[in-house]
Amino acid sequence: MIVFSGLRYAAPVLLLLLAGCSAGDGSNEAKPSAAPSPSATKNPLIGGPAPSAALEPLPSDVRIGLDARELLRPGVEHDRLATTVQSDLEALTSVHLETTVTKDRVTISNDVHDSGRCSGEMVDHGHHLRFVTTKDARLLITTGDGTVGAQLNGRWVETPHPLADACVGGVVAVVLSSTGIGNWWGPYDMSRQGVEHVDGRSAVHFRKVGSGWKIDTWIAADGEVTRLVKMIARDPNGTVTTSHFTEYDEADALLPVPSPDQIFEPGTSTT
Repeated sequence: MIVFSGLRYAAPVLLLLLAGCSAGDGSNEAKPSAAPSPSATKNPLIGGPAPSAALEPLPSDVRIGLDARELLRPGVEHDRLATTVQSDLEALTSVHLETTVTKDRVTISNDVHDSGRCSGEMVDHGHHLRFVTTKDARLLITTGDGTVGAQLNGRWVETPHPLADACVGGVVAVVLSSTGIGNWWGPYDMSRQGVEHVDGRSAVHFRKVGSGWKIDTWIAADGEVTRLVKMIARDPNGTVTTSHFTEYDEADALLPVPSPDQIFEPGTSTT
């Protein structure tokens, strides 16, 4: 199960939590501010052509360092590249993800911080939701749509979901969890597909197939630090999850955790 695709249960759970609750105007309840738009600041590494080193085999007399432009050349051991990619993910303080899940009609836009928190917006089967995770692995969701939105009246409701646990682990935990196969993902045993232009960056495309999964990963080849740019995971059930990664160390649009008076308790009156 892909962790992000599991969020498709958020809207049905939200409806169940509110079922049977009496409606009211909730006029005295504080409303959270609208979700801030993602930072427009561009990473200085974005753009520019792929260096020739990314296109040419590694000379036998060159010692491999940690520079991504060396690590991504043909002939480099994938285990060393994988270790470096994971290390660079762990070093990130934040990253922005744009994720789509086929079949489930889910799109997600969220920031992930090494503080152990995530927040963002999603569309789930036509339901527009905002979500916030807390450092103690709780997931809070709100919506302004339809009857549910009227009942919440700007408040949030807590719902269980494994995404909150992944967020506590920081950037690398969310990335690994988003494949649904944990540490099985990585450039280990991947085949190099070549250099491509992805999301404004020159990136080396790797592919891994096995156990009914197909994972395509693009790692930026135009800077000294390895950056995961894009990942497409196809699971054995045919669900495709596509994730784009941007705003490395610059994703600063985390929504605040709602205060207790902004949290709706299911089973209580909204009056």
